Amino acid sequence: MTTSRGEVSPYDWMVWPDGALEAALAQDVRRRDVVAYLSEREYATLAPLARAAAHAARDPERVAYLIPGIMGSQLGLQRNAGEPPDLLWLDPMDLQRGRLMDLSLDAVPSGAGSAPIISLGAMPYSYLALKLRLEAAGFTVRWADYDWRLSIEDNGARLAARLTAEPARRQYLVGHSLGGLVARAALAASDASIERLVTLGTPHGGSFAALQALRASYITVRRIAQLDPSRSAEQLAESVFASFPSLYQMLPARCGTLNLRDLRQWPDSMPRPRTDRLRELGIPQLPWNDGRSHCIAGSGFDTVARVTVDGRQFRYHITRDGDGTVPCESAAPTGQPVRYASTMHGELPRDAAVAQAVIDLLDAGRTQALFDSPPNVPAGSRSVLDAELQSACRNKLNWATLAPAERRDWFASLNQPVAAGSPLEPSA
Repeated sequence: MTTSRGEVSPYDWMVWPDGALEAALAQDVRRRDVVAYLSEREYATLAPLARAAAHAARDPERVAYLIPGIMGSQLGLQRNAGEPPDLLWLDPMDLQRGRLMDLSLDAVPSGAGSAPIISLGAMPYSYLALKLRLEAAGFTVRWADYDWRLSIEDNGARLAARLTAEPARRQYLVGHSLGGLVARAALAASDASIERLVTLGTPHGGSFAALQALRASYITVRRIAQLDPSRSAEQLAESVFASFPSLYQMLPARCGTLNLRDLRQWPDSMPRPRTDRLRELGIPQLPWNDGRSHCIAGSGFDTVARVTVDGRQFRYHITRDGDGTVPCESAAPTGQPVRYASTMHGELPRDAAVAQAVIDLLDAGRTQALFDSPPNVPAGSRSVLDAELQSACRNKLNWATLAPAERRDWFASLNQPVAAGSPLEPSA
């Protein structure tokens, strides 16, 4: 898929070269730029970690690949030398211009200036803290960001090529969310000897968040649509998100008597998935790492655990047995060593206790930093319909007129789940 480059925005200049942001944090240089990018609060968290990582004796023979989750890698296009990349995901000014459409895998080449969309690094807010903590513990850490729109097998093959070419004697994989499935796909495609694999909130058995994204009931889709002046969340779900193979591959394999691979069992209301991809793209059969794999699961947050059809809508049944995005049952598959954290899905890579557990597991294959069983959560369940979730964030926003605090609030709330029992954002 190719697309044409757009005009330069301030967010394009915030795509930092590999290692530059960490160096600026450690050396306390370009502070104004870094704070504008991360916020004062985030700067206060990351700067000490960056200094600790900079002073650590990192072992070049112990290399950990850090693999982000879905939407956790920046996507965009390269420009000419001396110009910043054209950041598409996540540049709110480009979203305001309707350029989310450029991420659709149905997009067609748009002329002589066309270029392929590429990954431009991991989202620092989500993953930089974990990278720095691993480096402070002596690991050499490499980003393994990727184009999360594509299939798990395609991304796994690309990672496998990197692992095979890696000269370090000891290699480790740490995958968050979809990144854990990409890591397992890489194991299937690579001859490299991986010492240990740790997954964080990975939907090994699927996640209903993928279904909600296809139905425009997922909060991230709805908040993104607030910035597109001419398209609704439903239109974006159909024209953009429904083109991503990765979403279909994360649909739960089992849902009681409901077969989510059969379009006839979906409600007949829009938006709906694409028949060919629904039929062809299931959760791939992926290997584990011969007893050297470990899972970390979040628990204690409203999480969709199953769905049923209620007339022309899905009804989402919600328990506290999950991290807000992935149910414990999916993140902690039978037969695999599991540790549990009272942490939400998006915060798992940012959490200090989770990071310590990752370090312990990579080093020794065991940890006392997390629980060995799920924390007690209230019993019972609640439910919410598509229509209730689709009522959130219908109002449009003008990024140019938002105050800095409002812009930060929008970014901070982008991945916060909206579920039964939580207040839905009112429509305009």
